Amino acid sequence: MKAIMEEYIEQSIPHEAGHIVVGRILGIPVYRLDHEVLAGPNGELLTGNFITVGLAPRDPLAIKYAPPAAIEAFIAYVGGGLAGNYVSETIATEHGLERDREQLKVVSTRTLEDVATNDSKPIVEANKNMWEHLQVLFRNSYQKLLRGKLQVGRHTLLDRQQLEAICPQNKTRFPAFWNPVKQGRRGSH
Repeated sequence: MKAIMEEYIEQSIPHEAGHIVVGRILGIPVYRLDHEVLAGPNGELLTGNFITVGLAPRDPLAIKYAPPAAIEAFIAYVGGGLAGNYVSETIATEHGLERDREQLKVVSTRTLEDVATNDSKPIVEANKNMWEHLQVLFRNSYQKLLRGKLQVGRHTLLDRQQLEAICPQNKTRFPAFWNPVKQGRRGSH
């Protein structure tokens, strides 16, 4: 069981770093990296999934009216995880790809493998220093979490400031993500 968990962690580190680099470079808001700790059947603590927390379309109308460039950037962001596995030459498990496949189906009919190879991998390769630095920080933060007093719940491994220091968020490509139009009150004056 321990070997399986170590293998999962080794494939997760380049995977999540790939999502972060591709998303932030292309202007998709990526806020933080979290880790989930779960309670096992006998009350023991189990390490769970790693989660890159970023903007994802939830409403089909948002997708319908989103600029094509924003959808294309989101598609590449989703493929960034598998691209990270390709660049690191780590095998990704289907469990690790399941959520990415679900997110991709919402916006595209392309396969995750096609997106990762053709759209996302060149971005990871072009920003390899950032991607590698993120992996080091990710691994150190995860090890620190494990050495501490673990509790059930979600734990932030890398926050926005830590991500920004390594991989600055592109806020110019899609300014509406960063400067939303505020809805004013209508009424008589």
